[in-house]
Amino acid sequence: MRPAASKIPMPLGHGERKQMKEKIQEKFKSFQEMGMWEKIALLAPYAILCLACCRVAELYRLCAGDLLKIIRNITYLYKSPPHFAFIDLLIGIPTGYFLICYIKWNNRLHAKKTRRGEEYGSAKWGNEKDIRPFIDPDPFYNIILSKTE
Repeated sequence: MRPAASKIPMPLGHGERKQMKEKIQEKFKSFQEMGMWEKIALLAPYAILCLACCRVAELYRLCAGDLLKIIRNITYLYKSPPHFAFIDLLIGIPTGYFLICYIKWNNRLHAKKTRRGEEYGSAKWGNEKDIRPFIDPDPFYNIILSKTE
């Protein structure tokens, strides 16, 4: 049975490739224009988490995957200097990168909707004109909440 045509991913067209290439070049140019401290602040979480994941991969390799040995030797992570093997780097760098990407994605997914430059949860003052659509013709059903109503 053949899969439905809509489920087959289509390759990028020429226009989409060009847009993607321009977007990447724009991001790269904006990165080059950043100051040194901005670059460090941007790249530091990636470097720190990749280093930590490399150290955990090193500990896992040295303890031969035994969970009890890993728990007993957890102090190895901060008491000894790193001795990176190629396999530690091969596992640790992508793991750290994907963890940072997941954290950023999760934070963006659960971000609160805020107005730029205003405190979260701040209200906007209104007047009689703003409340007019919500006033009921029968005054009995109108609940007085402020002086403007």
